[in-house]
Amino acid sequence: GVDLQQDDSPILDIFASQVASILQKATAYESEIQRADELARSNAMILALSKVASQLQSSSNSEMIFETVRNELKKMGLDSMVGILDDGKQNMYIQYVSANQDVIRWAEKLIGRRVSELTIPRHLWPTQKVVDEKSTHWDSMKSTLNIFPAIPESLQRTVLTTAGINLDNPVCFLPIATEQEVIGVLSIWGADLRQSDVPALSILANQVAAAIRNSDLFETEARRAREL
Repeated sequence: GVDLQQDDSPILDIFASQVASILQKATAYESEIQRADELARSNAMILALSKVASQLQSSSNSEMIFETVRNELKKMGLDSMVGILDDGKQNMYIQYVSANQDVIRWAEKLIGRRVSELTIPRHLWPTQKVVDEKSTHWDSMKSTLNIFPAIPESLQRTVLTTAGINLDNPVCFLPIATEQEVIGVLSIWGADLRQSDVPALSILANQVAAAIRNSDLFETEARRAREL
């Protein structure tokens, strides 16, 4: 400023030191807040995994396990969808989606078909490497537009917006795999989704795979018992 004088330097040095101290304390506080947030997030993930594991031990009902996955992820502001592949790995069918059920029923009335009856052809998948390479894929919800050829893009946008889904939100696609093959894809999305969540979500995908496998084994045994 025009009134700045060189004699002001000693006082300004003290002022600068005070500002530095304030900034250091603010940075330390922010680090503590971030550390506490990450710890709370980690604990929430561990609790979710343990609850799903408990369900796996006590039930062969995959729908109940999917509901547990839904409820635990909802607590962290996340939504999920389970897609199952056909035997030829060319089409995917939605087995479960945690989004607003009222909106889903409304969309089903508009198109005259249930979501579980819709087919997602391989060339319309947001990515194929999840199935081909058993790896995760990170994207935005925009990548899911047009995956249902029976639904116009404008209607898909309306449905997603009505369900409270922001198309700019991130989405993570994870393989649902057994030791032998990929049998489906687990999609997780939400504004609070973080890259650091991927290791825990991969375990969750493995738990979903176990639930599907247990359910299939149970149905096979039940069918065999009926035949006997």
